[in-house]
Amino acid sequence: KKEEKKDLPPLSEEQRQVFTQIAMGEKSFDQLAAETGLDTPTLSGALTMLQIMGLIKSMPGKTYIRA
Repeated sequence: KKEEKKDLPPLSEEQRQVFTQIAMGEKSFDQLAAETGLDTPTLSGALTMLQIMGLIKSMPGKTYIRA
């Protein structure tokens, strides 16, 4: 029996950057903006798509964790 491995869906460059940061630990919106260099609309869009794909979860206080 093969171990079930969760393959990532195709991600845009921005989504990949954001997901990589969140995969390292809980991050706030401001931390993500600083670490990725993305502007607010781009970052918001990437976060929304990652949540829709079920890869990350939004936590209270505008922080995000890996789902």
